[in-house]
Amino acid sequence: MSATWLWALTLIVGGASAGPVDSEDKAEHLKTYRQIRKQFSEGGDVERSRLVRWCGDRQLWREMFEEGDKVLTADPSHEETRRFLSDVAATAELESDRPTARPEARVRAFLKIIRDARSPARAVVAEAKIETIPGVDRRDPLIKALSDRSEVVRVVAIRALGRIGGEDARYPLVRVQLADPADEVRSAAFEAVQSLQQQDPDFVVPYLSALQSSLPQVRARAAEALGALNVPAAVPAIIKTFAQSSSSRPPRSSIFVGQQESLVTDFDPEIAQAAVIADPIVTPITTGVVLDVAILGVERRVTVEELVVYRRVLPRLSGASVGDRASDWVSWWNGGGHLEVAAKILEQQRERKAQQDRD
Repeated sequence: MSATWLWALTLIVGGASAGPVDSEDKAEHLKTYRQIRKQFSEGGDVERSRLVRWCGDRQLWREMFEEGDKVLTADPSHEETRRFLSDVAATAELESDRPTARPEARVRAFLKIIRDARSPARAVVAEAKIETIPGVDRRDPLIKALSDRSEVVRVVAIRALGRIGGEDARYPLVRVQLADPADEVRSAAFEAVQSLQQQDPDFVVPYLSALQSSLPQVRARAAEALGALNVPAAVPAIIKTFAQSSSSRPPRSSIFVGQQESLVTDFDPEIAQAAVIADPIVTPITTGVVLDVAILGVERRVTVEELVVYRRVLPRLSGASVGDRASDWVSWWNGGGHLEVAAKILEQQRERKAQQDRD
């Protein structure tokens, strides 16, 4: 390593400024930065990461982002650089940020920076800045961002909502976890739900509704999530879905289409002393068609993967080893399985209460 590079490295590691930096100091720091940059052709990721910190400590924000982009372009997961950028986010200045703007507008501006993906360093700071806005003010734009075209934006919105929580975030997060086409997005959504479910057990309710979806992959993901969240109360719903998915008997229906007419076909005479009375005999005639139809137009798609999920999840939640057929599980439930599940739920509630008492 050359002497000039050692000199530049000494400057990088040298003492950082504390507090606000006035214009004269900033000009001097900028001059020093340009001198360091001239010697930087030999520097690697470690040295450049230190230069990012050096610029940030001296509030050279533009230069910090420029050097940070180079580090994160070479290594998007560079831990030291990402951590430092997150730490200085509260004071770092983003060109498009207007601190006096409405909180919702600021969140949208930060998400736009992340969506554009032009500056990975600015994206890290923008995500951290979202955390500085009160949860109530940032929840709505984050929920809307769950439908953004950018996977990165959706993941950022999910992570932020996972820290905010609240009833408004429940169904949107579950919907993303069940239906988003990207594996990374679904994984992030489930991690958020898993964290929030500890505080709000009702987060599992949307999964129970999803078991009746017409899409097999949604039903399977819902059952898988209920198993991972350890919700024994979901056992009867999963058994019902398993039985419906395993049934090969088509539904049937019948309908009669016709008309009915009444005809006088005869008379019943009665002869009295001074009169003759004849009661008419009325016979109804019914004509029409009876249709008995097996309804095959209503389709319920089932995949082998879906059935495998039910066979894997049910023993985990119930603690029972019954078999691979849905009929076995239905018989088990009706024969006393519901009592076993009830006992498991009570045990789980006692453990949760004990944990709360310890905390």
